[in-house]
Amino acid sequence: MGESKHDPENVGFDLLMFQRLLRLVHLIFPGWCSLPTALFSLLFFLCGLEQFLAYYIGLVPSGYYTVFNARDQTAFIYQTGKAFGLIVGISVVISVKRYVDSTLYITWRQLLSRALHRLYFSGINYYAVNVLPGRIDNPSSRFKGLAYEEKATCNIKIR
Repeated sequence: MGESKHDPENVGFDLLMFQRLLRLVHLIFPGWCSLPTALFSLLFFLCGLEQFLAYYIGLVPSGYYTVFNARDQTAFIYQTGKAFGLIVGISVVISVKRYVDSTLYITWRQLLSRALHRLYFSGINYYAVNVLPGRIDNPSSRFKGLAYEEKATCNIKIR
């Protein structure tokens, strides 16, 4: 990965940031027909469906006012069934959304872990056990820092 040639005090939106963001997007979305892309699309759809159902749940009280003013028992039963169906529907959507969100998080962690391991072991960045030079490296200490950064990168909660 190498040293950065940019001043650490000069941070902001520049070409380097967009290049790194594009590399990260290519890592977490490997292709159009991949599991992360399908999960993200499903999560996006579920978020929209949740908002759609929440809007109609917000209209339930006005429906009850109309039914109570008309004193119509069959309309009351229909309105209650509709409200029950909407509440069950939105609770199922929220549960599925949380499951898909967790699965997507795990998938992204797996992809980033593999990419980091591939980059780490691609060069001679680790020590050979049978050759003991004056400097012995401990790769597990670096993996702890990388794992923390990877976890922070993947921890995108959609609420």
